[in-house]
Amino acid sequence: MNELQTGATRAFSLLRKLAKDETQPAEEIYELVKLTETMASANLVSQLGTKIDTLSAQLSSMEKSQNAKIDTLTAKYTVVIWAITFAGLVLGAAIIFGG
Repeated sequence: MNELQTGATRAFSLLRKLAKDETQPAEEIYELVKLTETMASANLVSQLGTKIDTLSAQLSSMEKSQNAKIDTLTAKYTVVIWAITFAGLVLGAAIIFGG
């Protein structure tokens, strides 16, 4: 049995005692408040962890998409640079040998 289940069992026991007797010592009320706090914190941490994992997966997907776009642009610019270089060489050869 994990700690959260043990805490929930203890909280349930304290709440039943409160409902039955309508009185509880201050120590048990404090314990009930602390158990409630602990369970709420554990739930919040769990929910935040799930949201962080989801956001991380979305960011990873977006990063892959951006990297694919960058790779495509890099390939296009490489082709353009080679085309300009080739055109420059052809024009240079035409000027040197033609004139």
